Amino acid sequence: MSDLNIKRVPFSREDLNLASQTWMDYLENRSPKKIQCPLCGGKKTVVWEDCNEEISSRQHLLPDFLIGGHAQIQADRLFTRDRGYYSTYFPELTLLSLDSK
Repeated sequence: MSDLNIKRVPFSREDLNLASQTWMDYLENRSPKKIQCPLCGGKKTVVWEDCNEEISSRQHLLPDFLIGGHAQIQADRLFTRDRGYYSTYFPELTLLSLDSK
């Protein structure tokens, strides 16, 4: 990893504060019966046709917020497949993905 200039940096108090603030925002705003697009962050209710049951949303875990908080404070970018989530909760974080140009 040193060849790529990648360094291991421990969490700072600022990282943890940001992670906890965004975690609380997520818990307050989360819609358990809506699906969220990982690309744009849009939400939609989806009903399974066979049984007419609403499909529950994917749950983000606290480590997702620790990663985002740490990356926004300590790194200059984050490589992720979940751009919608990170752009919603960490808007100042530069995101890279396989489809980034």
